Amino acid sequence: MLNAEFNILMGAMYLGILIDQHHEVGGLRLDKALLRYARGYFFKPAAGNVEQVLDQVKGKSTEAYSYVIKILGKNGLLETQALV
Repeated sequence: MLNAEFNILMGAMYLGILIDQHHEVGGLRLDKALLRYARGYFFKPAAGNVEQVLDQVKGKSTEAYSYVIKILGKNGLLETQALV
């Protein structure tokens, strides 16, 4: 795994798979896709809106919670998804 280009390609493909799996009725749930990216493929986020999912994760893994907030932003895309 010393080839940086290969690592970036595999990470992008993995993230693409997770994004494809998290299309819900209200739209794309990037919060759930990023949580699974951070916690592992077999992690199952809770059902509910963005706040409920992040509250559930915050109690178990502050690292994953901080990662999602850092990527999606506290006042950015997460606010938009919370309105759906």
